[in-house]
Amino acid sequence: MQESGFAHVRRMLFGDLPRINSVGILTAQNPEGEKASKKFNKEANRQLWDMLRTANYGPIRVKGKFFGTDEDSFLVPNISRQEMIDLGEKFNQAAVIWGDKRADKQGQPYFRFEYLEGGQVQSVRSVHVGSQDVQERPDMYTMVKGRKFIIPFFQDPHARKVPGKKYGTIADVPGLPDDADELAKKVETFFIPFFDDPENAQLEFDGFSTEVSYYSDRLADCPYVRQLVDEIHRCEEKLLAENKVGKHYWQYRGIMRECMNKLRCL
Repeated sequence: MQESGFAHVRRMLFGDLPRINSVGILTAQNPEGEKASKKFNKEANRQLWDMLRTANYGPIRVKGKFFGTDEDSFLVPNISRQEMIDLGEKFNQAAVIWGDKRADKQGQPYFRFEYLEGGQVQSVRSVHVGSQDVQERPDMYTMVKGRKFIIPFFQDPHARKVPGKKYGTIADVPGLPDDADELAKKVETFFIPFFDDPENAQLEFDGFSTEVSYYSDRLADCPYVRQLVDEIHRCEEKLLAENKVGKHYWQYRGIMRECMNKLRCL
């Protein structure tokens, strides 16, 4: 597992590997969204790696770049949801990703991925998608064995795709042995689109659009609306924080848009 290549990871997230029924992605670097020194990040990830190995997991090292900041993470097969949450809290991470294998109506496997912040689900997706343009991205990507994939949680045109189809670019991959399976020879890129990109950021009341506002008396005074408004306020406070890495602001902008879109649809 430690030497897993890109094709193996992609097959895992498609649900094609019978022995793997859950997966998590996390890092120990840049806790609380603040850019840490290379020395600190290296030691923090070493501690996380040792914990995962001691617990008999087979973590897979992945590299990434988010808003110009390099970040190394681990993809962890067969880890429980609660342990992912606990590890995220232990290493002061704003969010972790966890997915579990399910079956569609035809009995075909797929993974349902959750973007978890503080143990709370902020977004759910059930597909990952391959595209040629991922390899050309200078930022906002993750790599396995030098090959890029992206997890565009907030805004992406593929976010509304559904499980059951293995979206991807078919391309020859150099350097693989002749006896490699066909998927390993052809897999190029994939990503997991978690967050929708709303068509607009306006609320609509009585058939016409207005300025975005969560103070409107046209919204129902109910626990669900109050929860969404409280979440928006929480994100506003997070966005006011200074000296955070770009990924911090990206995350809370996306969560705020999710909440605003839910209000818009009421």
